[in-house]
Amino acid sequence: GRDARAGGTVLAMHADAGHFAALTNSRSHVKRDGATSRGLLVEHLASHGPALADEFLSSHLANMDGFHAVFGNIFGDAPCLRYAWNAPEDGDVPRGEAGAAKRVRWGSGDGEVPRGRVFVVSNENPAAAEGEVWPKRAWLQRE
Repeated sequence: GRDARAGGTVLAMHADAGHFAALTNSRSHVKRDGATSRGLLVEHLASHGPALADEFLSSHLANMDGFHAVFGNIFGDAPCLRYAWNAPEDGDVPRGEAGAAKRVRWGSGDGEVPRGRVFVVSNENPAAAEGEVWPKRAWLQRE
């Protein structure tokens, strides 16, 4: 479905080109004022494919709330699967504090998803505490 307030969506696929994208929010209580809708990232990735992901992320990432996105292309000779995330390092920021997002360091990353293994995404915050993995995620990766 489409976000009625900001546009965009959390799951999309371009049926002709084979581009797809899925997004989940990153667990955090830090929110940016006037943030770009994360759903617009999904819409862009499904419409334009992974080749233009870096372009969109470089121009919008600094104004987006936390997310995890899995995207790629499943058709053609070179199918690919990528992952990108953005999250605040918000360990000591009080919940709901005005202007908190401006004082918080934000982490982000992206890359190719490794082939031949299970790739699991939860809404945990990879920037907040390294090594802190949700038990469900660890279990799925082991199985």
